[in-house]
Amino acid sequence: RYPQSTYTMGDAKEGNSYNKVIVEAEAFVSMLLHARQHPYDPVHGVLLGGVVGNGTLPVTAAIPICHGTPVQPWIETSLALIETQLEDDKTKNQIVGWYTAPRLLQDERPGPVALRMASILENSNSPDGSSSSATTTTTLIVLQNQAVAKCCKGIVEAVPMAVQAFGKDFGNQYQERMATLVPNSAKVAQALQEAIASKVSCRDFCDHLEGDDASTTWYPNPELTKLVQKVAS
Repeated sequence: RYPQSTYTMGDAKEGNSYNKVIVEAEAFVSMLLHARQHPYDPVHGVLLGGVVGNGTLPVTAAIPICHGTPVQPWIETSLALIETQLEDDKTKNQIVGWYTAPRLLQDERPGPVALRMASILENSNSPDGSSSSATTTTTLIVLQNQAVAKCCKGIVEAVPMAVQAFGKDFGNQYQERMATLVPNSAKVAQALQEAIASKVSCRDFCDHLEGDDASTTWYPNPELTKLVQKVAS
């Protein structure tokens, strides 16, 4: 059996401890490959990153969870597996949020499912519900579908517009747009193009469960990591 996930329903805490989100190359490429693999479905996944420094939240990796409507057993099981992997992660990454690509091309803001998941992830980092006990910071990234399509065609100028991070607003919802930066856009765009040309796998957890071969890559994804480090580092 998989270990029981610690992610349970609850209310998010107020306030953001950051005012800027940095999306690093591997996270960017993973999110866009996931969306590209399922162009007619909303996609969802987990964000990994480090601690906030100087008001900046670094997002270092993105783990694809599902396409379509998330089902609770998928989420609980995948999060439990991620937690187990992170216990041995020498990079000391933490779960810092959720990402989504909306179903409709013109949608640019988070939907109800993504908003709820961001709140669940944040609350899980503070078991007693107090801000003083929080161990990580949470953000929500929404892929901007029109810019994503341009990125996949190799348009470098679209890279900074393809991801938009949200923090909590005065209503305690993840609806406030945050400054979102993607360093080295040209190299990131090149890494994405090489990943597409090389047909690098970016299967989500549901693909993994539904696949005929149980050994198919889900997480970690060393092929993707190696390519991005080679091109964009």
